[in-house]
Amino acid sequence: MLIHISLLSRLMPQPRVDVGALLTDIAITRASGERVSRDTQLEALRACISEGVSGPVLYRVWEEALIDGLLPADLDSETRAALDGRVPPEAASSGADLLPVQEEEEPAPLLSAALEPLWVRPSGSVREYDCTRPEGLSAAWEAVAAGDAPVLFRGVGRRWAALRSWTLPSLARSLARGMVRVSPGPAVMFCRESHPLVRSGEFEPPSRILSMRGAEFVHRLRRGRGGAPPLLYGDEERALAPPSLMADVDFGFLPEAPPGGYASVLGRLWVRGAKRMLLWPAGLLRALRPYADDHPLARRLQLPLTGPRPADAELAAAGDACLEAQLRPGDVLFFPARWAHHTEATAPEGERAGGARGAAAGAAQDEAREDEASWSLGFRTDGQFLM
Repeated sequence: MLIHISLLSRLMPQPRVDVGALLTDIAITRASGERVSRDTQLEALRACISEGVSGPVLYRVWEEALIDGLLPADLDSETRAALDGRVPPEAASSGADLLPVQEEEEPAPLLSAALEPLWVRPSGSVREYDCTRPEGLSAAWEAVAAGDAPVLFRGVGRRWAALRSWTLPSLARSLARGMVRVSPGPAVMFCRESHPLVRSGEFEPPSRILSMRGAEFVHRLRRGRGGAPPLLYGDEERALAPPSLMADVDFGFLPEAPPGGYASVLGRLWVRGAKRMLLWPAGLLRALRPYADDHPLARRLQLPLTGPRPADAELAAAGDACLEAQLRPGDVLFFPARWAHHTEATAPEGERAGGARGAAAGAAQDEAREDEASWSLGFRTDGQFLM
């Protein structure tokens, strides 16, 4: 009789779940600094699947669930099947933690990988404004309103607590899990891993996203494999910033929050470390040979920036027609839509004669300093922040 009732309940129409309200409740819980329960995360995933929400939304719900500690092993077979091919795999295929990582009293130096030099000769520098003064901040916003070129807000975040409080140990404590983009070397190219050619094995992606614990990530920054299973390890990390860390960043300089669904012109907010960005205007995109929209590397450029300088004078001139921005902690960079950009981590001031470094690394030959790890934030259109 119990079996009969159970079967009937499955055949009966199930009440529809208000996915929007459920996701809003989850966002409020996370913003308050609390972790969302496993059952609530599972309910949200099942609701998204049953209501046929878009792939990007489903991906983002799973991304937040990972941060709160949900693992593939926690999913029922139906949910796991719906996520297959849409979400990154675990760094360990079993979903188990790779290493018993513990905070070290004397952390090992950060690993380093030298970047290949670029042949590009920037034509100029990005306009920058001293935003430590009110008049400089006003002038910077006027320049952003013009919408015709990148604008560097120099020092706008100089008083952020994050500039002092964000360390690798605090990351390991605050981030249960995150998505890590990995590549074979220090240069990384983003790839659409959900593309049919990638999923079928016909196209070998230059980078992949894996999920791992925050402590595991920090350990690999310092120890490399250290006996752990090998990963394609690269220089670009993209994890949702935990609310506990975001409390140390003040966005009071923004006149208004970026509207949902809008590709914000706010590129990055630098918190730790130094970076260099090169930016090309939208009018040069064709000359830079972007991949087709249906390619796994869509929105990336085919023109290599390393190696020998192109013999084609017109092509070389297009590469040189970029603007350069040297970014330090507390700086914010805005740039218009459809501007191409290249980012690389550089040595801290006073060490730049040594050249550029991999973005996830400091110099192994130098004495390890916590500020050698580069941290930046980017707005995402759903109101979250990428770290």
